[in-house]
Amino acid sequence: MSPEKLLLQLVILYAKDTTEHADIQVANELCRLLKAKTAAIFFKDLSGMYHLRFSGSLYSIKLSSTHWKEVEAALSVAHCEDPCSFGPWKIPVFGEEETYWIGCSLFSAPSALQGYIVLGRSDTPWDERTLALLQEIAKTIATIIAIRVKLNVSEYEKKKLIDRLAFNERRLKNLFDASPNIIYTCDADDYITSLNPAGLKALGITSQEEVVGRPFKELLYNPEDRNIAFKHLLSTGTSTYETILKGKNERLIYCMESIAVLRDENGKIRELQGIINDITERIEKERELWRTNLELSELNSKLQKTHELMVQQEKLASIGQLAAGVAHEINNPLGFLKSNHSVMEKYVSKAETLLQKIADSGIPEASKPIMEQLVKQIDKMKEILIESTEGYERIIRIVADLKTFSRLDQGEGFAEYDLNAGIESTLVVAWNEIKYVADVEKQLGNIPKIMARGNELNQVWLNLLVNAAQAIEGAKKEVRGRIIIKTWEEKGYVMVSIKDNGPGIPESIRKKIFDPFFTTKEPGKGTGLGLSISYNIIVENHKGQIIVNTEPGQGTEFVVILPLSPPKKVDN
Repeated sequence: MSPEKLLLQLVILYAKDTTEHADIQVANELCRLLKAKTAAIFFKDLSGMYHLRFSGSLYSIKLSSTHWKEVEAALSVAHCEDPCSFGPWKIPVFGEEETYWIGCSLFSAPSALQGYIVLGRSDTPWDERTLALLQEIAKTIATIIAIRVKLNVSEYEKKKLIDRLAFNERRLKNLFDASPNIIYTCDADDYITSLNPAGLKALGITSQEEVVGRPFKELLYNPEDRNIAFKHLLSTGTSTYETILKGKNERLIYCMESIAVLRDENGKIRELQGIINDITERIEKERELWRTNLELSELNSKLQKTHELMVQQEKLASIGQLAAGVAHEINNPLGFLKSNHSVMEKYVSKAETLLQKIADSGIPEASKPIMEQLVKQIDKMKEILIESTEGYERIIRIVADLKTFSRLDQGEGFAEYDLNAGIESTLVVAWNEIKYVADVEKQLGNIPKIMARGNELNQVWLNLLVNAAQAIEGAKKEVRGRIIIKTWEEKGYVMVSIKDNGPGIPESIRKKIFDPFFTTKEPGKGTGLGLSISYNIIVENHKGQIIVNTEPGQGTEFVVILPLSPPKKVDN
């Protein structure tokens, strides 16, 4: 067979089989055509692995670097011409020893050794013609093997790439399916293309088919959130925002959503990708914390107000105690004063009687001027005694009023209370606040006694009277102030009106006047608790009413309505 036909036949073998078995078939064919007992092809692939494919074998064999060096040493390529003759020798590990061998290097490119081809037999030495033919065969095989190695590498890399892509796809699918967060994708028009199981469960959807193709906005409680997010998304490529999804059974799902946009090589949007974190539990906890803080704040405010109310009530109670103490302290010296006054009246009366007897018995003319002086002195003493009587009787009334105002004997229970007497006694206590700014007109009706806590009601009258006096003083009118106090009975209730001609209360603050700590007075003039305490005493403790009638510039009237009978139950 001519060399050309031989080479053509080898090429045909390679063309028919693209696997590693083609090298084995070529080795078998060389043995047959060139009368060799053994033919072998050694080559190194692009990854540095060594391969052996020889005649009679069924599969390709991988060689170690040690065995490869044995092949290189046998051929001695660096020390002889290529192709070359050598022997005796055997293929490492697998072959039988043959006497005569010829070999040639396989070059994938000039100076780029790729492998060797060897033929061996023991019966006849090889001639020069076969050696030259082997060189041509080596060139052809080297070219084909180089191409096939590259193709194999390409196929291998392709397979690796496919495997890697498949692995990444499985990994992403696992993440997509197993994620507790809602993950979705949408097309460029924001229509849903996929939704993971967590999203289906949260939204109460049983299958992808129910949601794929729907606008994403349909899932939102407020679709406008999406428009705002899109403006940011188109400018930056990502957007994170809070939104609310409509969940199963209309449950609202508070979410933190992050969106990213995927574009093609031309910058056109191909896909929208989003991940949604359900923050409902966090929001509910924050709300609960907010509610708790609000409750604590309200409780703290109430505690502070209660404390201030207690302090103010203690102050008012201390006024009563002070009044009672003053009354007691005045009462003792008043007793001595009254006793001495009575004795003095007796002495003056006796002196007057004695003078009359002396005058009746006859007085010398020289003594008459002295008698006239004595009579005048006794008359002056009588006038002084009359004035003193008026003074200590007034003191007695003041002491009685102080005792009535304090009512320390009552305690916290309900008892009979003379409302008119309570007002009279309170006027005595408040008189120093009133006398310089206003005149008081009393229109106290004939009303029955009521069951009440007298000491508390006296605090109310004191607050209202002091407020009226301070309002009149603050108005700084040219005319003198006036306070009218009126009491009357009406349909099972007793009524008290305390009216002043002060500046009145503006409409803007009228609803606030009974609020704790609300005051329009300058610092040092009040705590803003007087009317709040009064309201509590009248409305809460006595189940009555307190009404305010006022017009700016026309004065203010407080009307207190109290039941004749005590309330069934009152919290202390």
